[in-house]
Amino acid sequence: MLEAKTFELRDRATFIPILAVSMKINDGARIERSVGDEYLLRRAGYGPNDDCVVVTRLDAQGGKASQACCESHQWNDRTFQVAHEYIESHWRVLESGQVIDVEFLLGETPLPKTSEREIVI
Repeated sequence: MLEAKTFELRDRATFIPILAVSMKINDGARIERSVGDEYLLRRAGYGPNDDCVVVTRLDAQGGKASQACCESHQWNDRTFQVAHEYIESHWRVLESGQVIDVEFLLGETPLPKTSEREIVI
């Protein structure tokens, strides 16, 4: 079975809900094994040791919403490229729902943003 996580992608004046899916074939005891997933991933070109993560927007409002990339450089967009690289290299430690703050990752701000779900109105 594929492992998916959602993230709150943040940057300068930016809030984007995203979905990331690990394309790793048979990730051991972490997830239930699916022969169907393994077959289709191999047919699509993913190897057993690939650590590729596919990222896409969760909102369905056209434009980039339909774009899903497994390579960070395919984004041609600072926010998504930096976030994608970070998600891919930190997949195992990231929790679903976590904030991915691009400004903080690039050292542009001293503290990471908190989730908008924690803002009390």
